[in-house]
Amino acid sequence: KRQVWRWLLRRFRRVSPHAVKILTWGGLRGGISIALALSVPEFRGRNMVLGVTYVMVVFSLLVQATTLGRMVRHLSSPTTISEQAAPRK
Repeated sequence: KRQVWRWLLRRFRRVSPHAVKILTWGGLRGGISIALALSVPEFRGRNMVLGVTYVMVVFSLLVQATTLGRMVRHLSSPTTISEQAAPRK
């Protein structure tokens, strides 16, 4: 599956081999999740679904958003690049 995404990304522009990881970690920050949770019809556990969804979106904002820069720096560090360039056994 990763190979398909890399192939699609490379068709349009030269990208880092870690682009898929960075895009996945960056994500949409819960916009789709909240929209889906709000569209759930009324039932006994709807408030629980909404609450859990909002908690996960806040987690995404606090953890993923604040660590994205660190992740990009780590993935573009010389040691990471040389590890990837090394032949696999």
